[in-house]
Amino acid sequence: MFGRESLVTILEHQDEAQGNKDTTKALILKAKQMKMRYCAISVCRNNSKKQPDLSLFDFPSEKKLRKKWSTFCRRADKEFQSTANLHICSQHFNTEDIVKTLCGIKKVVNGAIPTIFNPQEVPSGTSEREKRLISRRGKRNLRDESDLKFPAKSPRVSSDVALKDHDYIFPCKENKVSSSPTEKNINAVNESVSVSCQTDIDQLEMEELVKTVARLKIENKNLRNKVNNKAAMKREIFMDNVLNNDESVKFYTGLPTLTCLMAIFNILKPLAEKLKYWDSNKGNKVNFQKKPSVKKSGKKRSLTTFQEFILTLVRLRLGLLVQNLSDIFAISKSSVSKVFTTWICFLAITLKDILLIWPAKESIRKHLPQSFKNYPATRVIIDCTEIFIQKPTSPAAQRATWSEYKGHNTMKTLVGITPSGFFSFVSKLWSGSTSDRKLTQKSGILELIEEGDHVMADRGFTIRDLLTKRKAYLNMPPSPKKVN
Repeated sequence: MFGRESLVTILEHQDEAQGNKDTTKALILKAKQMKMRYCAISVCRNNSKKQPDLSLFDFPSEKKLRKKWSTFCRRADKEFQSTANLHICSQHFNTEDIVKTLCGIKKVVNGAIPTIFNPQEVPSGTSEREKRLISRRGKRNLRDESDLKFPAKSPRVSSDVALKDHDYIFPCKENKVSSSPTEKNINAVNESVSVSCQTDIDQLEMEELVKTVARLKIENKNLRNKVNNKAAMKREIFMDNVLNNDESVKFYTGLPTLTCLMAIFNILKPLAEKLKYWDSNKGNKVNFQKKPSVKKSGKKRSLTTFQEFILTLVRLRLGLLVQNLSDIFAISKSSVSKVFTTWICFLAITLKDILLIWPAKESIRKHLPQSFKNYPATRVIIDCTEIFIQKPTSPAAQRATWSEYKGHNTMKTLVGITPSGFFSFVSKLWSGSTSDRKLTQKSGILELIEEGDHVMADRGFTIRDLLTKRKAYLNMPPSPKKVN
């Protein structure tokens, strides 16, 4: 193993011995024109041009020893695997591993292994004892790497991983270019392993990394599907806006807080999951509504149960048109109508006994507002409200539903509220031509009036005699003065 400077030195000695200076100068010039050599260590930048006095030692021909030298270089590039003549400079060897011949040529002791990976990291004031300790540690690390057993199956790792200090990497080589038996042996090892392997990552950590990669792939696939599904994205964005905070919940649904909204939905959820959409067979019950084990028939619904609940509350609160809700939730207008009608009937049946409570006298007096100080015995305030409907095709139905007060075909209901503003009574719907007196008499509210109660109504309610029979009183507050 002779370096470039070693060859020059030999030629100079031969020149002095033989006296043939012209021939020797020509040989020296030829030696200087030889190809520049580099140190094969990954972090070393030494070469024969920058430092001509530095010794560069050829890789040994022995397979095991050559493999240890290759491992110490920490290289994974193609040039390193395909180059036949590789060298390591003297800065990576301990002083006791380098000897001089009688001719003054430096060479490496047989069986020596490079132990100083980065000479700059070794302090200049290191003692001989510390140098020997560093040398032993380097040899032990190389011995452990040479005895490393590869697993039968290892997860595939990209060969483009950036090399870092103290990472020992054995790359997979696809090309079989080799100019020496040693390189053929290295390629054989690489082909048998077929993966890049790092000794600072054990098998458990590698399996954990594989699981993490698989999980991230699934999440990435789900996100891609969600982005491609524009209808689902529109619904999700609107739901985020509604449930953003308590203020947004109150604006869109009328409920005071998000906690209140979720509490009501959790009460309704077990029954709502078995809902059947409003259709021509609305009066018939089906098996899935009776037996929990039977699944609901038909195609899967576009909206979740919670989304249908929000759609209903938003329309009740804001009065949005069907077309607008169809665009927001990315469903057809007929689906919006079915969902809304179904949930209105469901909420009316489920919450009627909870929301419509006829309160006791003591409860009303306890929460009586200051504005009712002149009417302390008021039990209920009643009034009729009318809802516009389409003009019926039957002349008899047209006549029955026509309202002279509204000038339109309507349905009429009697509503009663407490002095504090809570609904305490709602009658069934009657045709628009029904008078207020008849509706009050037939609605059933008179049966709830007790002796001594005061009922407040406007001038249209001629029911004083009806209340007198039940020993109750009718209060008609004065009408406000007209402003000219």
